[in-house]
Amino acid sequence: MVVIANAVQSRNVLQVSINQPPFPFPRLHKVCLPHASCLSIVENKHSHVCCDAQNTDLLNATDVLFTGDSAGGMGTIVNVDWFASQMPSAYVRGAPLAGWFFPGLASDQPSNPWAPPSYYANWIQGIAGGPGSNASVYDLYDGYAMPNCMAAQPAGDEFRCLSAHVFVPFIQTKIFVMENNFDTNQLHAQLGMPGQFNANTSGFVK
Repeated sequence: MVVIANAVQSRNVLQVSINQPPFPFPRLHKVCLPHASCLSIVENKHSHVCCDAQNTDLLNATDVLFTGDSAGGMGTIVNVDWFASQMPSAYVRGAPLAGWFFPGLASDQPSNPWAPPSYYANWIQGIAGGPGSNASVYDLYDGYAMPNCMAAQPAGDEFRCLSAHVFVPFIQTKIFVMENNFDTNQLHAQLGMPGQFNANTSGFVK
């Protein structure tokens, strides 16, 4: 049996589709975890999802592809190691789609290769600083970060492990990352770049 655990938005706590169009593969099961859960499957939240999963054939799977898009993609990256640890007999792999929040190696911050891109409003003024460039979000949400990643950061900089660029090297499970080089959500919604094309926006993307 093959199971795809798909971290996508769903009104159902757990949905299993077997042989139902448009999912025609006769021995392929698709398990949908709710959108919010795939962002919060950490520590005390694990038992909730695991309990639901135990009511299906999920734990008997031999091959698992853990995937999701956007926030679900980020949830896939963050949780794929834990998910694999719950299924030690299965061949587990991750396939996050559009979940790489955020890239590092920003051209305007060569001395801080870990740092995310600057907000457009900062960049246009020659000021460095973008989402996740300090501990504010980490502190506000009491965010979960991978312990092995946090241990590798300078004291006080553990918040860096909320960035995919920083924590992905610490993931043990193999993942196949699918990410647009010019993610419009990140450019516009997250970094605040205007929608019109001009020399400034072109320079920001470069």
